[in-house]
Amino acid sequence: MKRRLLLVNLLFITVYLFSYKIALPMGPTLVSVLPITEGRIAPEGNYEFVHWKSFDEAIAMVASRQVSAILLPVSYGATLHDKGLPVKLVAVTLWNSFFCVSDGWDYTGIASLRSQTLYFAQGKGQTADVVLRILLKAKGLDPDRDLSMKYLSPPEIVAFFQKGLATLAIVPEPYASLILNLKPKASIAFDLQTLWQETLKTAFRLPVTGLFYVPAANEPPSQTKDQVNTLRQDFQKATGFLSNHLEEMAALATSVFPGMAEGVILRSIGNSEYDFSFSEEDKKALIHYFDTISRFLPESLPAVPDEDFYLF
Repeated sequence: MKRRLLLVNLLFITVYLFSYKIALPMGPTLVSVLPITEGRIAPEGNYEFVHWKSFDEAIAMVASRQVSAILLPVSYGATLHDKGLPVKLVAVTLWNSFFCVSDGWDYTGIASLRSQTLYFAQGKGQTADVVLRILLKAKGLDPDRDLSMKYLSPPEIVAFFQKGLATLAIVPEPYASLILNLKPKASIAFDLQTLWQETLKTAFRLPVTGLFYVPAANEPPSQTKDQVNTLRQDFQKATGFLSNHLEEMAALATSVFPGMAEGVILRSIGNSEYDFSFSEEDKKALIHYFDTISRFLPESLPAVPDEDFYLF
């Protein structure tokens, strides 16, 4: 009887330590977990993936600790941490993903955006909007006066390009590649990461999305360490598989983006920078990112995260 109870307890501990419920946004982030969801790697953990469709839903999942971890824009994760929600950054998962697509307009520098109508495939205050506002201000432009910034969903922007109602938009992949496929004369004017580096004269990359751990209530540090190590091992393995099997992953991703051609998805994966990383250099890039937001748009990030925000 004692032996049976011991075995049950060991089984419970194993499941407790290595079972994860991960919340994901819809979009390019989903591609990075396909090697796990489609059985292309053998993870150490047992995973259940759920989707959040709005920031309110993401907040509710974190506040109630419904999930073990959640993928969020890094700046939004920092905001939640500042508000006292239980999120800690495990790693950055996606760096370069946003592109400015132009149809019949020549980009010659940030100043050439003056008087233009620029569409965003995210809402005001989200990553692409915040980053471009910073870069415009850094070059002496007023984002609210010197150009018109409008916000639509990615499918709406694609439709606007098809109908000739939009000629300039900042969109994430795979929608940039989709527009280029539908409008052969369209082109990439710039990508946000390169523009970030050139405008701010920095070598630091632009962090877009991060994996955030949500510890259980009163979770001991040793358990957090074990859980996070398993997450890192599995997500690194998944990202490595993605990078080395682009065509296979593009084929699988057609289920994530129904109706989108495999070639479009393949191009979009190649354009994006999926890199699950958590080095000291990455932390410096994050600190630079947060400091820059705080300097140019303090209303978007009331407080720069402290050391407690990082799990590396």
